[in-house]
Amino acid sequence: MGSDSQALAITVLAYSCICLFSFVNVSYVRDFDVIQINVTPISLAFIGLINVLGNSEFSIMGMTLTLIADAYFALRYKETSDSIEYNVFELFAQESWTQQAFDKTNNQNLQIGAVSMIFAQLFLTMAGVVNGNKLQAVLLSFYMARLMQFFFSTIKGLQMYQSNLTCVVLSAIALYNMGYNVSAIQGSLMILDAYIGAFLFVISKNIEV
Repeated sequence: MGSDSQALAITVLAYSCICLFSFVNVSYVRDFDVIQINVTPISLAFIGLINVLGNSEFSIMGMTLTLIADAYFALRYKETSDSIEYNVFELFAQESWTQQAFDKTNNQNLQIGAVSMIFAQLFLTMAGVVNGNKLQAVLLSFYMARLMQFFFSTIKGLQMYQSNLTCVVLSAIALYNMGYNVSAIQGSLMILDAYIGAFLFVISKNIEV
């Protein structure tokens, strides 16, 4: 990690600690309110994107994606209402085509396809982790989250992590890092998973393409 990335990471850590301090409501500090304005995460996200262009480490990319999400929610939140009407993009970032397969008892093809896809990916990603592939470990955590969502009612954060949008992002990463071994099969299934999720989402929401 370069000096610029380290400086950004320290700045983001300080900003995060300030947000956490205010969130737990330890005490009121007026200066902290100034730091937590919406322009802060937007500016940090912009600087993070510049750093990603010169440093593609997972830590920098993850931090930048988190800042982008923070900036998005900062602009999305309105104090005049205590509820948010989700748009199509936000629903795509929360839902997956596998999570309601058991509820749709009239569609056995969907149920069989969801179960087969999840367990096939679990097997392939576990094989990749055994071979020491760090990317496969990330993909394994995604499908473990999807398996939990498939069987249980989970929290919103887990729903977002195993959503169609995450699957599309991971499929792009898998395509970029695809080799000529087990990772090629795993990457192909991930791309197929993302396509099925996007296709069924468009149908369920009656979106015209």
